[in-house]
Amino acid sequence: MKVLVTDDSAFMRAIIKAAIKEVDPNTEVLEAENGDVAVELYREHNPEMVFLDIIMPVKNGIMAMEELRELNSDLKIVIVTSVGQEDMINKAKELGANGFIPKPFQPDQIKEIFNQLRNI
Repeated sequence: MKVLVTDDSAFMRAIIKAAIKEVDPNTEVLEAENGDVAVELYREHNPEMVFLDIIMPVKNGIMAMEELRELNSDLKIVIVTSVGQEDMINKAKELGANGFIPKPFQPDQIKEIFNQLRNI
């Protein structure tokens, strides 16, 4: 399985990646620092799941999610974002986000949603 982790914080990407690898060491985890790179990596590698921050430079998570949904309406997308962004979270819900994890989060939250979605 391939998973794309998109966050402008390398630290956050590393935490999410480590949690995923703990559940399934064979998962290939791709990393993107903004929505632009996320869409590019999606086109190149076609991952089955995307963890996506909302607030990022260049292209935010909502803009990236719109493009990703156009490319694959069934893509599993998990929004990982700070509390207090209700408008953007509502937009992500409208676009069909498969899950939401508020920052700060515990690695177990990543593991739980990864496990749920990979078995669908």
